[in-house]
Amino acid sequence: MMTEMHVKAKSLNNRIQDKANTAALKKEGARICNLQAELLYRRREFSQAIDVCKQALQYHETDLKANLLLSKIYKEENKWTLVLQPCQTVIQVDPHNDEANSILADFYYIKSEADNASTGYTALLNKNSQHWHALSRVVELFCRNGEQLSAEKYLDKAKEVNPRCVTESGYNVCRGRFEWYTGDQNQALRYYSRTKDSCPIWREKALYYMIDICLNPDHEIIIDANSVENPETTVIEEASEQQKLALHYLDLLGKLPITDRYLLAQNFIRMHTTDKSSIQAALEEFNKMAFNADRTQIVNVGAVFGVARGHMLLKQLQKAKTVLKMVIGRIWNFDDSDYLEKCWLLLAEIYVNQNKTDQAVPYLDLVLKYNCNCLKAFEAYGFMREREQKYVEAYKMYEKAFGATKERNPMFGYKLAFTYLKARRLFPCIETCQKVLDLNPQYPKIKKEIMDKAIALIRT
Repeated sequence: MMTEMHVKAKSLNNRIQDKANTAALKKEGARICNLQAELLYRRREFSQAIDVCKQALQYHETDLKANLLLSKIYKEENKWTLVLQPCQTVIQVDPHNDEANSILADFYYIKSEADNASTGYTALLNKNSQHWHALSRVVELFCRNGEQLSAEKYLDKAKEVNPRCVTESGYNVCRGRFEWYTGDQNQALRYYSRTKDSCPIWREKALYYMIDICLNPDHEIIIDANSVENPETTVIEEASEQQKLALHYLDLLGKLPITDRYLLAQNFIRMHTTDKSSIQAALEEFNKMAFNADRTQIVNVGAVFGVARGHMLLKQLQKAKTVLKMVIGRIWNFDDSDYLEKCWLLLAEIYVNQNKTDQAVPYLDLVLKYNCNCLKAFEAYGFMREREQKYVEAYKMYEKAFGATKERNPMFGYKLAFTYLKARRLFPCIETCQKVLDLNPQYPKIKKEIMDKAIALIRT
């Protein structure tokens, strides 16, 4: 079939050479080239497909199919500098072309132009509330910008338009990511677990998110340097259970092609233990992935975090700091955003533990610049201010953290109530205690050590 198309295209090209002004023949030439390019694209023979698309554009410069296919190929090849021109050509001819507008929004997203990306994605959602790719990006962008309520409105709208969308994998990943951003990891897991193998793109995303939650339940690190040095039975058992569950999800991913993301997950799971030999083995693998041959350039930010985390677990603090400092000055982008954030938080944590608050602050500010609702950054800031007995500044941070979780996280509620008590804000303290007890009536210490004391102070 390809040979037959090639012969037709060549024959038509000769006729066009003879009749250069025949517009109909040029359009027919473009149509035949597009059919050929589409077949090559499906076979993932991208280089040949690009050549054929360019041939089609010689016949018809503004041909929609050829320009759109070029945009898709350049996007898949991660050649974003080449995406823009053919994509904009499509939009100039057909301003309402959803596929081109989606690619253009992705272009802005990759280039970290959040406002332009948000405008593009919300326009797509206003036309089709079940455009899952656009919705996933909106959740990411809005939650990072502190606009959870706006993100939730788009989730609710999709459900309102089609109540059955709750069975679709795309919706469940979007909803799960929203729950993760607002601090409810158990609910996030429930949504991710509803994804189906019949939707491999969304299923893959969900499995990676589930692995991350297994290794960082409630945003807490179970394994640290002390638990490696002096392992306790309860920690060993808890880590082992989390590791087994994460390995189960990793096995499900094993059916897909092996990628760097898979190797990262594999080694973070291997590192989730108190066994020093396993940690060292994972550390060596991360080292292979993280840098170029002479270790002068970062190749994979996730692997850099893995190297630093391994050194921390083995109590090699200076080595961890040296590695983490390599990401300072790295240009922020959405692809690396989660791991850049983790690197900055780990560096801040090191300085906080060394009582070097002034050196921790710039890294926490950097985290909050790109994710203004980062719970771990709020917590670190609150802890620093508590330790300095600056309780007003501390409770302001815990207010942000508790608010970001839609007041559903009892740990942040407890910290907020405690700092309210210390700052003598007694009525808000009691109100917050009650909210925590409504979430968990058995939450330890809060009634006796905070609520009852606040009530007693009011009475005196």
